[in-house]
Amino acid sequence: MITESETAARCCVIGIGSPHGDDQAGWLVVDLLEKGSGLFSQAVVRKVASPIEILHWASGCDHLILCDACQGTGDAGTITRFDWTELLGQRIRWSGSHDVSLEAALQLLDRLVNPRPEITLWGIEIESASPCQPPCETVQRAARELASQIVRDRRLAHA
Repeated sequence: MITESETAARCCVIGIGSPHGDDQAGWLVVDLLEKGSGLFSQAVVRKVASPIEILHWASGCDHLILCDACQGTGDAGTITRFDWTELLGQRIRWSGSHDVSLEAALQLLDRLVNPRPEITLWGIEIESASPCQPPCETVQRAARELASQIVRDRRLAHA
């Protein structure tokens, strides 16, 4: 159940992932944001296992920040900011452990959530998504870098 304070939040940060190795990248970013920055005390910061869950959290926010593992953008640990509207034309494999693809969830969000929030989509390139394994150090380092980048971006937006 979404509380009134959560729906009133202007910023929503969603980490998409699973417990499978490097696929935890989005969850790692969210964990770091929850621990480290008072800047997100008024934001909704959540971990989800399926991209379809972003629809639940997108209503009522002005800015939706999505973090997920991906493959096809470079070496493991590469952080990329994507224009979500161009996502369908790119040859990027987003974390494949989900029941609904990130692309499909974003298409639904575009059609169903009105007004649609500003969407920032971050991907962290991964090596592997081995079941029940911890993420590699390269992905953990990238998650720390991305969490710091998100904090910097939010501070600039509110300066």
